[in-house]
Amino acid sequence: MEVTKESALKRLSSKNNILNSLGINKQEDTLKVEVIVDTPKQNTPPVKSQEVRTIAAVCAISDGVKETAKNLGLTDNQVRNSLHTKDTDLRKKIESTVNKVSELALTKTLDALGLLTIESISDQKPKDIAIIASNLAKVYQSVNRNDRDNNGNAVQFVIHAPSLKTLANYETVSL
Repeated sequence: MEVTKESALKRLSSKNNILNSLGINKQEDTLKVEVIVDTPKQNTPPVKSQEVRTIAAVCAISDGVKETAKNLGLTDNQVRNSLHTKDTDLRKKIESTVNKVSELALTKTLDALGLLTIESISDQKPKDIAIIASNLAKVYQSVNRNDRDNNGNAVQFVIHAPSLKTLANYETVSL
């Protein structure tokens, strides 16, 4: 139902309006009517280009949907649809692109780690060596995210060792 400014004024000044029957807003000049036109949201069409959809999905994995949409000039829904597509060919292309990028990053990281030797850090301060070790631990953690199960939990091994017994734990009997 569409309400115009005239029909709104007519309804507000009607005898059937409960405010008018109570004696509130009797003066016509106090009525202020503002018409707000609300346009219905139109569905955004999906992105047709497979390349753009692949790029949008890969970027959304690392940067998030909103940031990717802003950077690529797409809507959030277009990026989300590209990321969660049911097209199997596109899913395979997205997965292979992500794998290529992660393998390249891992190769470059390992090359950089190969340049890091004990001799090259031996003259560093202990604080700097601790920072290097911390950064290496972060690299190790990010690489090992692939070893997690489907719930996102890391596989953990719990090894229970028996408690050590000493001579005091035993009662000695003399014969």
